[in-house]
Amino acid sequence: MFSPHHLIGLTILFMIIAFISGSIPFGLIYGLIRGSDIRKLGSGNIGATNAGRMFGFWQGFIPVFVLDFLKGAVPLLIFKILIHQNNDICNLLVGFSAILGHVFSPWLKFKGGKGVATSAGVLFTLAPIPSLTILAVFISSFFLFGKTVGKASVTAAIAMPFVMYLTPGVSMPLRLASILLAALIIYAHKKNIKEWFSTP
Repeated sequence: MFSPHHLIGLTILFMIIAFISGSIPFGLIYGLIRGSDIRKLGSGNIGATNAGRMFGFWQGFIPVFVLDFLKGAVPLLIFKILIHQNNDICNLLVGFSAILGHVFSPWLKFKGGKGVATSAGVLFTLAPIPSLTILAVFISSFFLFGKTVGKASVTAAIAMPFVMYLTPGVSMPLRLASILLAALIIYAHKKNIKEWFSTP
């Protein structure tokens, strides 16, 4: 058990680590290794969806999704192991730092991906059971909306607070945080949403 002062210091340290981890543009790096700058291809986004458009599902989407998932999950998991206690507030601060690093990467002039894979990594680390329900919503929406990842992501984000609220045992901080996380994911998809509503 850490004293309150030590816990605050460790939390701040891991918030910085998580932000840096989240800010690593794996999609861009992967594309450059493959000989392409995905910022100039497809939607121009550096996330797994655009990598999938460029390189295919198995050679583009999956590796980038896994890397973006891990950069949210790993710092948070290490932090949870180190503090030896279930402190939802501290865990959420570290998790959100990773997500913010991904969406507002300082290496890309504070632009980045849409936060879906990194959010999934954080959410599965914090609340694995409701995360499986949200995953089921994502998968069903993916096929319902013509295999459109963006629409499935927004649908899963909208469902997230309801799932977290209805799942027994989920703490109030996590339930409230799911609202903020859903809002962040929807905000990151604002351009897509405008296009969906403007298309006849």
